[in-house]
Amino acid sequence: MSNWIPIEERLPEAWENVMIYDGYDIFTGRISKRRNGALSVTYITGHTNNNGATHWMPLPEPPKNT
Repeated sequence: MSNWIPIEERLPEAWENVMIYDGYDIFTGRISKRRNGALSVTYITGHTNNNGATHWMPLPEPPKNT
């Protein structure tokens, strides 16, 4: 079962870090829409890419301390 959500279907909450798939690789970052409606993808590394992302999914829960 896939938990990937198409960007056309919905975007993550504002400022939410998620896993991002661009058709080739998986990254961690944020996806948002600019005021002009353009898509903005900011990777955790600080790199910004305004195209290419096709799907996203929430990050998994971190491990619990034992």
